[in-house]
Amino acid sequence: MKALRYYRRRDIRVEEDERKDVGKDEVRVKILWCGICTTDLIEFVRGPILYPKNRPIIPGHEFGGEIVEVGENINDLEVGDLVFVSPLIYCGKCKYCINGRENLCLNGGYLGITHDGGFREEIVLNRRNVYKAPKDMNPELLVFAEPMAAIIHASLMGVGEKFLVIGFGTVGYIMAQFLRNMGGDVTVLEVIEERREMAKEMGFRILEGESEKFDTVFEVAGASIEAVQSSNPIKASIKYVDPGGKVVIFGIHYIPITLNILDALTRELSISTSYLYTPPDFEKAVSIISNREIDLSRIITKKILLDDIEEEGFIELETNKKEHFKIIVTPYKEMIENG
Repeated sequence: MKALRYYRRRDIRVEEDERKDVGKDEVRVKILWCGICTTDLIEFVRGPILYPKNRPIIPGHEFGGEIVEVGENINDLEVGDLVFVSPLIYCGKCKYCINGRENLCLNGGYLGITHDGGFREEIVLNRRNVYKAPKDMNPELLVFAEPMAAIIHASLMGVGEKFLVIGFGTVGYIMAQFLRNMGGDVTVLEVIEERREMAKEMGFRILEGESEKFDTVFEVAGASIEAVQSSNPIKASIKYVDPGGKVVIFGIHYIPITLNILDALTRELSISTSYLYTPPDFEKAVSIISNREIDLSRIITKKILLDDIEEEGFIELETNKKEHFKIIVTPYKEMIENG
């Protein structure tokens, strides 16, 4: 059984993985597809940052698959079921979990970041980490539940009805549609021409000047791979918010950013950060994807085998990132052949 292990920056290896037993409250999932996230890419290029620094880890937190074994206490899932996988690990007992903020759990973790994740053939999971998918669903779409849940968590922090989404990669593409489906008036700020054209084609306004203001600005661009100090989408976000409005920081920044907070203070802006998601957010994401409320298939730009992930996945994204939204990975040739 194969798995990808991350050892250090630019040192990833497809190796044999030990097969674990299934406990009474667990299921074994055959992983059909796992998406490469920008976090995975930056860890490959510049890490370890969020990954453990003292041991190898199996990356991959955007994945799903098929149930191949169930524990004796599991009676609502069966072999053959398609499932979304929630990578969020939480205790359910600390003060944050009790108050519905499982994303801040004092004893928690995250599959593919702190615990072994989805770039492998199969995984044994606790029942609460899997959510049943429709039998007729395209299994490629299973990879979008995790980013969708995080996007929902961030989007619900918005105020007002007039929104600006900064960045139209995978996250911006999904967030803009979600906000519009919720009744929002959505404008997009994107520097890559091809993505600007896609946003226009989908009916979104493109921000052209600098005078327009918004109730909430969602900063989803984060840090570039180059992570240059001059790249400061948060500073741009503050510029476009109406007095009394809000900036929601969703993009991950791996370097310190300097801000002139006086501009935010004198307009009484709220600046919030959004981190991961909670179980209700994930349930909502599962519902949206299962009911096909957002078109996701068009942002899968490449499908590759696990054996080829370094060159055709990470190196491809590093050198040609503008050409891709989401590259998805499978251990199985038949998944690509049948797709």
